[in-house]
Amino acid sequence: MFSKLDRRHALAIALPVALMSGSSALAQTFHGTVSGRVTDTTGAVVVGASLKLVNPATDTVLNDTSNKAGEFNFTELPVGQYNLTINAPGFQSQKVDAIDVAVTKIESFPIVLAPGTETTEVEVVANGVQVDSQSSALVTVIDSAAVEDMPLNGRDFTRLTHFAPGVSALTNSVNGSRTASINFQLDGADNVDPWLGIVASNQGGIASVPGGLIPIEAIDQFSMQSGGEADQGRNAGANSNMVIKSGTNNLHGDVFYFDRNEFFAALSPVAAAGSRKTLIRNHQGGFTLGGPIWKDHTFLFVAGEIQIAKANVALVDTVLSEAWIQAGEANIAKYTDPTTGAP
Repeated sequence: MFSKLDRRHALAIALPVALMSGSSALAQTFHGTVSGRVTDTTGAVVVGASLKLVNPATDTVLNDTSNKAGEFNFTELPVGQYNLTINAPGFQSQKVDAIDVAVTKIESFPIVLAPGTETTEVEVVANGVQVDSQSSALVTVIDSAAVEDMPLNGRDFTRLTHFAPGVSALTNSVNGSRTASINFQLDGADNVDPWLGIVASNQGGIASVPGGLIPIEAIDQFSMQSGGEADQGRNAGANSNMVIKSGTNNLHGDVFYFDRNEFFAALSPVAAAGSRKTLIRNHQGGFTLGGPIWKDHTFLFVAGEIQIAKANVALVDTVLSEAWIQAGEANIAKYTDPTTGAP
């Protein structure tokens, strides 16, 4: 039996600074979309309806007008909850609250306006389950609350892929493709190691020290597109897009510490009699902080995590003795024809 004590000290500071303005010109290509069609109660399209989309967290306001087909489209929206207000001459105003915008998904809302004065407002709440009717891609979106609550071994974000349909329970293989076939993206940017073809963040670096850590608390949404379309990535297996949190008009953050210790683990049921639990100590602590730099215009988000890990790695091997080899040869000779040498 050979034993080796492997000690890792990893310090990673994630500084995803979100400098976002209220202008849609700074929108990125890795967010979501809100679209729909405006009609009246008879089914006729309403042309020229004014639509205002507001993000209450940042007070970002976007405006659009329904076209000749009654359609509207708000693209490249940062993830979060939005409120949509629709106004048209001769119709009652309508407001749709709590629209969840998720990464890579298109939320489509049919808007039906009732005749009346614009001073009368009809307020509705978006459905809890919103269906993307514009794309055939199979997308699983995990929000920040679910990300933080899910049990992830080593607090490694790549294990979030296992919660999507078609992903192997043991590897990151998707729909039978190779493990390296996932196109990992971070805020829309390439997060794939160009040499190994695996995810660049959180992978082992020099002397087993990770090349970088992304704190779980810093993740806003994790999207897994196991049935992706051609425009969503370069790899054949799937497309994974992770969005880092951003600042809002409210100051927010947290301090966290997680500890993994063999004291809380169970001994393997197939371990030999008298065996002891394998040493494993993983200490992970850190913080997140977000808030406004210039209210309604510019925001900041910063996160940091430190990891100190110690593990005892033991390997069991068999040394072939001369007696063992002779016993094997005798057993083979017992079932071999001495004339032909055939079994």
